[in-house]
Amino acid sequence: MGPSKQLVKSNTVAPTIDFLPIEFQSAFYPPEPSRPPPTAIDAVIDDREVQMLQFMYTLESRYRDRDHHAHWDILTQIIQRLKVDHGSSINDHSLRAAVLACAGAIMFIDGHSEYEQRLDEYSNRVYQVLMRKDLNSPEPEDYFLVFFLAIAESFRFCCYQNSSRPVSDLNRARRALSIHVRGSLTIKKRLGPDAAIAKRFGQIWVYTQDLLALWGIYADPGEVVELASLYREQLSKVQTEYENSSDEISRAQLVKATAATASAFGNFVVLLSKIVLGGFDIVEEVDTVQTAAVSELKRYICFPDDASDFWTAVTSSCISSRDRHYETLQLLASKVILHVAKEPPFVPYPEGFTWAKELVNVAHSFHDESLSPNYADFGFQTSNESGRQSWDERAAVVFVSIASLVVPPASCSVECLHRKLPRS
Repeated sequence: MGPSKQLVKSNTVAPTIDFLPIEFQSAFYPPEPSRPPPTAIDAVIDDREVQMLQFMYTLESRYRDRDHHAHWDILTQIIQRLKVDHGSSINDHSLRAAVLACAGAIMFIDGHSEYEQRLDEYSNRVYQVLMRKDLNSPEPEDYFLVFFLAIAESFRFCCYQNSSRPVSDLNRARRALSIHVRGSLTIKKRLGPDAAIAKRFGQIWVYTQDLLALWGIYADPGEVVELASLYREQLSKVQTEYENSSDEISRAQLVKATAATASAFGNFVVLLSKIVLGGFDIVEEVDTVQTAAVSELKRYICFPDDASDFWTAVTSSCISSRDRHYETLQLLASKVILHVAKEPPFVPYPEGFTWAKELVNVAHSFHDESLSPNYADFGFQTSNESGRQSWDERAAVVFVSIASLVVPPASCSVECLHRKLPRS
């Protein structure tokens, strides 16, 4: 169930997947699908597959009014590029199956429960293809195969989570996602910094890695830390390119491309902080994962200052005031968490307390700002606006609670830290 497997040629005896945990290895041996192995006949596709591909080609227009429209636009661009390279039917049968698995997952999360079976059917086809490959020497297309499987399992996990499925279902989906994320990371490392690949696919190649960072966040902690590292390294490369460029058009294009997936930055700050606090159940190598999370979180905290001109341009280009507030709160909260969770402390105590007070002030400001646009229209909000406001109010309280983890010095009254938020 995932691509991180060294697959074998027909004259070998058995595949080796030594770099995976033993409990994951059985996932690479899914039941044989009822359909025979792919043949030349796969160039002919049925009406159902035509409809599913058409659905994927029009994601951007279908989801134009949804939150995070830019992410759907990027996914559409990736699929459109495959259409250009492989025809409208995506004549590479394995790539087509991977795209259809992703289509099934999106339709499933849109409320069409029957498409979960399609997700499983097409995923199994991709597994069979991967099991006949040698991924010690992967091709770029192999990365795309696993990328679509990872995205599909991320959507499945979200659907399970939103529909209150049993914990066993959530664990199964998270496990599948984690295996595919691990496979994507493995293939990416083995492909290396190949300039020919970057030249061939251009920004699309970067976008696949950015979307994996955005939608792979539900994976296990070890994979999350590696995704965070990969995303930060990519940001650093773009920052260097931005600073070395004197062409304003090129700089603007770099900022625009980065801003489209910049929300991944805040996501990783939150997730790394959770790992530092031990909020996940890490079965193996707890200290190793948490140590790596601490190291990576420190780099994330420093990045906005180290890349001040570039990151200011990114966050001010198309990120809303609400999102900027959240990023500030996330960074301050992560500093507080590092301060209280590690011995010796991340910084001297007075500085940690200063962060806590600043976190309370920003949370208070954010709380007031989230309410102010709605005073005049009280009672006339859409369900989405009302839900967002409730979310923001709860978030402000959570951030104040994080600040309260820092015990104020004896010379400071408790009230100066625990400032009471107004009731809505």
